[in-house]
Amino acid sequence: MLIQKALQEGPFNLRDLADEMGGSYGTLREWSRGARTPRDENVRQIADAFERRAQRLLTLAKRLRGTVELERAAGEE
Repeated sequence: MLIQKALQEGPFNLRDLADEMGGSYGTLREWSRGARTPRDENVRQIADAFERRAQRLLTLAKRLRGTVELERAAGEE
């Protein structure tokens, strides 16, 4: 099931995801094991949390690249 794969391999550990969503670690653990099935609204919350994490990671990557470029330019002077 896609939701199980996303929870097991996604950019969060389950505790972090529970905090991000304002949900229960135990419930997320059951979803990840396939013991329970999340409602559509919960799946949307998980997707939203993944998108927020992805956006933060992309922003950080851009900042890191900018730092490397600045250091490289400073070294050429």
